[in-house]
Amino acid sequence: MDSWCSALCDSRYKCDKTYDAVTCVNQCTNNNAAILPKVRSDVVNIDVKCFATLDCATVLAGDSVSECDAKSSSSVAPSPEGQEYCATYISKAAECGGQASEGNCLSYVKIFADGAIREAGRCLNKSCSDADGCLDAALGS
Repeated sequence: MDSWCSALCDSRYKCDKTYDAVTCVNQCTNNNAAILPKVRSDVVNIDVKCFATLDCATVLAGDSVSECDAKSSSSVAPSPEGQEYCATYISKAAECGGQASEGNCLSYVKIFADGAIREAGRCLNKSCSDADGCLDAALGS
């Protein structure tokens, strides 16, 4: 997580020397403390490399994260754990009277580490009324 926040804030400082990189790293670390540990390390590494290559127009426009997240997300495939999770998720959605897209699920879950996916999978054993809140807590919404 530290490398992700440092790379993000360093890219901003590279483009704007008045920017306080130390404060940025601390805020980034605090704001992402729940989600970044759940993200696959290869995805984090792709983002870190991407932040270093962004042009200042993108950085100063505040588009660094969305730009690099799109790149990292398109660079990885869902793990077998993610694929299994999505199959179960789709079944749970149908059981609860809803619909879920396998493509959307795989696209979303592929950035997460298997441990986080297993934690989310435990939510699918809960009642329909409890599953959504559990999933939001496990992987974010």
